[in-house]
Amino acid sequence: MIFFYRLYNMRSFFLTFFLLLSFFSFSQIRITANLIERSDASKEFSHIIDVSIGTFVNNDLLFGITNEKSYSDYIKNYHNPVQDSLLVSDFQFLVKYYFNTYFLSLKTPISSSVDNLSALDNVRFGAGYIFFSQNTFHFNITYDFLVNKNINGMRKGRLTFGFSTDLY
Repeated sequence: MIFFYRLYNMRSFFLTFFLLLSFFSFSQIRITANLIERSDASKEFSHIIDVSIGTFVNNDLLFGITNEKSYSDYIKNYHNPVQDSLLVSDFQFLVKYYFNTYFLSLKTPISSSVDNLSALDNVRFGAGYIFFSQNTFHFNITYDFLVNKNINGMRKGRLTFGFSTDLY
C-alpha cells in the first residue's frame, strides 16, 4: 500500500513540477498523445494511449514526462525469452529537440522496478517528423529504439503515430 501511495505522490510531484516550471519560465507547454503503434517485435499495428507533457526550455528544447511504460524481456539461462514481460517503469523522462518539422527524442525510465536491471538499460532514442501542422495542432510520426541492445540482442524499435498541441 505504501508503494502505491509513493507512486501517486511521485506522479503528482512531476506533474506539478512541469506545470510550475512552465508557468514561472513563461514558456509554452506541449501535450502529445501517441495513438497508433507498430513494434518491430510484433509487426502489427495496435492502439495505444501514450500521453506526454513537456515544457520548452528555449525555442527548440523540450523537457517532459510521459506515461509510456518501459518493458524488458525476461530470459533465463539464455533460453526461451518472454517478450515484454517485465515492467521496468510506468513513466519516463522525455527530452526532445526540434528543428523545422523534424525532432529527435530521448526517453529514459524514471526508475527500475526490476532487480538486476538499471533504468539506463531501457533508454530509447528516436527521430520524428511533423507531417501536418495547423496553428498549435500537429500530427507526427516517430520511430524510436533502445540505445543498448537488450539481452536477446534486439533494439526493439517502435513506430508511432500521434498528435500534439501547444498550450500557452
